[in-house]
Amino acid sequence: MGEMSMLDAIRREAGAIVKDAITVRHRLHRVPEEAFREVKTAALIVEELRQAGIEARSGVAGTGIVATVRGKRRGDTVAVRADMDALRIEEEGTLSYASQHPGMSHSCGHDGHMACALGAARVLSKLADSLAGTVQILFQPGEESGDGAKNILSEGALGDPLPKAILTLHAWPYIPCGAVSTKPDMLTFSNERFTITVKGRGGHGARPHEHINPIISAGVLARDLSDLTGGDTDGRPECIVSVGRIEGGKQANVVPDETLLQGTLRCRHESVRAGYLQQLNEIVDQECTRHGVTADIALDGYCPPVYNHPDLYRVFEKTADELLGRPSRMMMQEQSTGAEDFGYFTRSMPGLLVRLGMGREDRPLHTSKFDFADAALGPGVMLLAALAAQVTEPDFHISIERRDESI
Repeated sequence: MGEMSMLDAIRREAGAIVKDAITVRHRLHRVPEEAFREVKTAALIVEELRQAGIEARSGVAGTGIVATVRGKRRGDTVAVRADMDALRIEEEGTLSYASQHPGMSHSCGHDGHMACALGAARVLSKLADSLAGTVQILFQPGEESGDGAKNILSEGALGDPLPKAILTLHAWPYIPCGAVSTKPDMLTFSNERFTITVKGRGGHGARPHEHINPIISAGVLARDLSDLTGGDTDGRPECIVSVGRIEGGKQANVVPDETLLQGTLRCRHESVRAGYLQQLNEIVDQECTRHGVTADIALDGYCPPVYNHPDLYRVFEKTADELLGRPSRMMMQEQSTGAEDFGYFTRSMPGLLVRLGMGREDRPLHTSKFDFADAALGPGVMLLAALAAQVTEPDFHISIERRDESI
């Protein structure tokens, strides 16, 4: 089967299952679960895979699943990844398939990501006679916690050697429904959570000479750490520091012993991360010296930046134009300041992350009204299947190239 006829076959098979993909997404949407507790989600995915006759291995890095579609022709191994976990956000609205888990919702679109990956697995399984090599479909737990991809890699769940490449997509409300967008090289910032516990000396609010108020120092740190945002030379920040939580004290007239400060530090390139972490430590030390407090700093949840391999980006351009039409491929100019633990994969093997349009800017990701657009499932299934089918071909070569940290 030639390249164009394979794309035509993918288009045909995807069209035949799109209604099922919508049904599956709605079922997944009803049972949102937090990181590494995706038990109902995993059971539903395994059920769907087995009904389609697709080999599946569960219990990967906790609740993860690796499905395998083996082509009848000689070729390479490629992975397709979908994240599984939901967020602690109460869903708003009156959907017929609304969340059945109070306080939890698929407000980042992972239900749609899983439905697209399941659909791609079904399409590729139907076309196994024409498929080269092997496609591993990874359903990954714990993306929102920042640990899932790292755990998959440390467990060796994708085999040794690693796949030739790894592919994924992510819902994106800022482009038309069903459109796709990405860019080569650095796609996202890195992200790191920090927790600073400021320790003073508590006491009665009426006797300021007897206490050292850690709340005051936490407020100063929130301001000074936020001032690290910037470092740009061309209007684009190299670093973004955001303080999202300060917690200390229980009563208006009682000064506490400790105050908690939490936030994130995001960097355009991994090469500048150490310098900004050093500045963070210096700012904390200065405040401790100034006001007689002490502080403990803890870092966790680090995600490297996502790096889109240029060779995979080029095949994306060609495939998206042929499958979806050139107007549906949007140009992405700027590196996103958001983060994704898919960066762990792209640090270990060639990878590509594609934005899939939802067409509804009024419903941003991580908000109570976000709902993955059913009309985007067809394009998502087709693109994942087509990219995987082309990258597994033995004559598709990915160069070993040095990353340009100046991008």
